[in-house]
Amino acid sequence: MLALTSNPEAPQFQHARTEMGGTVAGTVLDELRKLNADAETMGSFGAVVGATISDTSEDLDVNGPLLVPGIGAQGGEIEPVLRDGPATATPAAGGTGRGLLVNVSRGISDAALGEPRPGQPTDAGERLAAAAVDWASRLPVLT
Repeated sequence: MLALTSNPEAPQFQHARTEMGGTVAGTVLDELRKLNADAETMGSFGAVVGATISDTSEDLDVNGPLLVPGIGAQGGEIEPVLRDGPATATPAAGGTGRGLLVNVSRGISDAALGEPRPGQPTDAGERLAAAAVDWASRLPVLT
């Protein structure tokens, strides 16, 4: 479920108050928590939460995976996502990055464009593979 994005128009909808007093994004996250409540480790229902959103007071621990787009080319940084994201909360307390699906597709695909930088392979496919290996080494996998 789409919960929080950094699109310029997003706050108008995501942070709008519902009749119950919460936000639209908070209501989505609450429903995901309910759907995943009986899961032993991590539920099957997840949310999309952009890496470049401003600070939020929403509880992102939905006991399910979070797709986190926006790292790299869009300006999101790895460290805050891993440090402040739900990876530090239950059920993810067992390991940094647990439950996060971090998307860096443009950060990888852009490596094949243009002229190689000094020390990079000249072959675009090799640059692409090297970028994928580099990002994989910096990001924990979903466990």
